[in-house]
Amino acid sequence: MTDQTRQAIDEHLRLTARKSGQVLFARRGGFTSGIAVPICASQLKDLGGLSLPGAEPGPLFAKLAVLFHALPTLNAAAPGIGLACSVIIFGLRSWRPDWPGMLIAVVLATFALTLVKDLTFGIIAGCLLAGAFAVL
Repeated sequence: MTDQTRQAIDEHLRLTARKSGQVLFARRGGFTSGIAVPICASQLKDLGGLSLPGAEPGPLFAKLAVLFHALPTLNAAAPGIGLACSVIIFGLRSWRPDWPGMLIAVVLATFALTLVKDLTFGIIAGCLLAGAFAVL
């Protein structure tokens, strides 16, 4: 995309935002988009309730390989709670945008964890991860 095209798009967005009364947010890209991948990968263990034989490796591809081999230890309730959090967050965002969807999802997930005793507290990270995607 050329600089002139980018400037024309930015000017159009500014005018549209002024007319509608909306506030423009800074462009997300570069570092923010790049760092989202390792952050997401670091939360997959908790989101799936996976049990690893040792420490989770740091490098991305090594981490993904270890998590793939740990799939037989998947706890079905863990991704279910993460999915429920996503539904609550996105649903409240469209149905009641003034309500704190992430807070409500975390509180409900905490109550669900008290009912299901075999899950770890790390599943809350999965719920928060779902909320992070809601922000993007």
